[in-house]
Amino acid sequence: MHHVFSRQYNYTKASCLIIFSLAVSPNLQANNLTVGIDQSIQYRNVLDNEIKLNPAGINLSASFELSPKWQLSLDHQKYNDDSLDNKLFETQFDLSTFGAGVSYYANDFSLSLYYSHSKDDFLVLSNRNRQNQQVENSRSSLISASIDYAWERQNWFYDLSLTTQYNSFDNNSELQKELFNQVLQRKSTNVLSENNKGNFTMLSSSALVARSWPLSSARTFVLGALFNWNYQISGNSNLLSTSTRGLNNTSRVRTRTNSNGSGVNNALIGDENYGQVVLYTSLDVNSSWSVDVDITKNIATTKNERSYSLTVSYHF
Repeated sequence: MHHVFSRQYNYTKASCLIIFSLAVSPNLQANNLTVGIDQSIQYRNVLDNEIKLNPAGINLSASFELSPKWQLSLDHQKYNDDSLDNKLFETQFDLSTFGAGVSYYANDFSLSLYYSHSKDDFLVLSNRNRQNQQVENSRSSLISASIDYAWERQNWFYDLSLTTQYNSFDNNSELQKELFNQVLQRKSTNVLSENNKGNFTMLSSSALVARSWPLSSARTFVLGALFNWNYQISGNSNLLSTSTRGLNNTSRVRTRTNSNGSGVNNALIGDENYGQVVLYTSLDVNSSWSVDVDITKNIATTKNERSYSLTVSYHF
C-alpha cells in the first residue's frame, strides 16, 4: 500500500536533510526554525494502472540547543494532492505527520530518540466508471533510537548510522470494481475491504557522504548521497478481509481473518528487507533562503517506487 512508503520516505528524507543541514550549512544557529514548501512526484499502482501523484505541502522544523551536548527537534509535514492523472483518474491524497526527538552529542558520536505520528487518506476514482474506486486510510506511530558516527575531512562529510524502529499501524482499504459478465450479460460490483492492524520492528543502517562548496560567506552548495538498508526483526498483524459481490440486487459476502507473527511488512511495502538511495543537492542562496532537490528510490522491493522533491526553505 502506498501510504507506508510515503511515511517511510518522509522519515528517511527528514533524517537525511537534518544530517546534511547540521553538517554543512553555515547558516544554522544553535536554535533554528525552518519553513519549507515541498513539491514532489510519486508513482503508484492503483486500479491496475500506474498513476503519477504530485503532492505539495509545507515542512516545519525547529531545533533547540538545550545545552552544549543536548538538542531538541520538532517537525511537522502536511501534503495534499487533488488532481487528474492523464484524465483517467481523480485522486485525493492527504498526509500529515508530527515528530519530536532529542539528541545527545559526544565528540563524533550522537545518540537520538525520535517519535512520530502519521495519518494519511488516499482516494482514487476512475473517470471512465465512477463505480471503480480505491480508498485507503492509515494511522501509524513510530519510535526510533539511533546511534551515529560522523566526521569531516576538509569539505567532505561522512555519517554512519544504526537505527532501531518500532512501528504500529492501523490500515483500512477498500477496492471497488464494476465487472461485466459476458455469459449473463449483467454487471456486478465487487468490493474488497481490508483492515490490517499490527506492529513491526525494523533495524536500519545507513551511510551518508556529502561534499560542500562555499561560494561566499553566506552561500554554500552541497551535493550528497545516502544509502539506507532496512531489515525486519519481528512483526505481527491481524488482517480482516471482507469480499462482497453484488449481482441483480443480491450480494454474497466472504470474510477472512488472518493473524501472522512474521512477514507483516510484506502486506505494507512488499518486502521484509529493502533499501533506499537518496541523492541530494542543496544551495544556500543567502543566510535566510535555501533550495533543496532530492531523488529517492526504493531498492529490492516489489515496485521499487521512486520520488522526486523540490523544497524551498526560509530560515528564521
